[in-house]
Amino acid sequence: MYTKYENLKSIFKNLTKEEIQSLESLDLHLTEEDLLFPPPEERGFENFLGVYSEEYIKASFEKYGIFSMLEEKGFNNFKLVIDTKNIDRQRLAIYYEETNENNLLCEIILKRKDLKLNFPFTTGLENKSFNFLIVEWLYSQNPQKSFTENRKPLPGQKHPGLNMARNVLKLLLIMCKKRKIDGILNIPEHYHNAQLYSKYFSYLSPINEARRRAIERDLLSKHELSTVSWGIDLNCVYENNEEFRWFVSEQIIPLNKQLINFFNSQAYNESISENTTKYIYNIDLDKWNSLKKNIQNYICV
Repeated sequence: MYTKYENLKSIFKNLTKEEIQSLESLDLHLTEEDLLFPPPEERGFENFLGVYSEEYIKASFEKYGIFSMLEEKGFNNFKLVIDTKNIDRQRLAIYYEETNENNLLCEIILKRKDLKLNFPFTTGLENKSFNFLIVEWLYSQNPQKSFTENRKPLPGQKHPGLNMARNVLKLLLIMCKKRKIDGILNIPEHYHNAQLYSKYFSYLSPINEARRRAIERDLLSKHELSTVSWGIDLNCVYENNEEFRWFVSEQIIPLNKQLINFFNSQAYNESISENTTKYIYNIDLDKWNSLKKNIQNYICV
C-alpha cells in the first residue's frame, strides 16, 4: 500500500460516514451533472471551481474547524472572498474585519485539469489522462504576529503561519473523494514547501523525491528549516559540489488506484533508494552568513 496513506488516514481519523453525509447534504441543490465536477467554462463563473457556492464553502469551513481554529487565535468577523473570473486561477481568501492585505488570513488558488503525466519509466499509463485538483498557491498567515529568534521566516512569508494546512488538506481530500478526482497535484516553489508537503505528497520523479530526501538527510538534520530553505534560495547550497538550483517538479497525492500502484511500485521505490545515495548536499555557511546581513528585514537573526 502507498506508504503515505497512513498519514492521510490520520487526517480522516475522526471523520465518520455520517459527517461526510452531513457535508454532502449541503450539496442537495446540485444536479447529477454537477456531481461529475464539470469545468468552470461549462458552468460559468458563479461558483468556485464551477461547483461550490459561497454558502457551501462557509458551511464547510464551519463544520471542519477552519473558522473555529481562527477564532481560537483571536480572529472573528470573517470575510470570504471568491474570485472565479479566471478559469485557470480560482482564488479563495479569508480575511477578518476588513478585506485588505493587512487582514488576510488564508489564500488558496486551485484549478482542475486533465493531465497526461511524464512517467519516469514504462507504466502502461503513458497515454492516459488523469483528472487533478491542482494547488497553485496555499498561504496562511497571522498578521498580528511578527517573527522572532525562535520562529524565523521562510522564503515568501510576511508573517508567521497559522498551521492550517492539515485542515485545508482535509477539505480538499473530501472534495476529491466526492468528485472522484484522481489526485491532488502541486508544484512547490520553495524547498520548505516541498518538505512540509512531503508528509502527504510524493514527487512524480523518483529522482527528485530522492533529492528531497537527501537534502533532509544532509542538511535538515543539522540546520533549521529556515536556514536550509533560504540557503537554497540564495544559492548557498551545493549538490555534489556544484551550486544547487531548486528544481520545479510535480508532487502528487495519488487517489486513483493506478496512480497509487505507480507510487507503490518496486521500480519507483528502488529508484528512490538508488538515487538517494548518489546525491550529497552541503551549505556554505560563510556565504550564507554574508548574504544574510543584506536581508535583515526578512530574516530574524
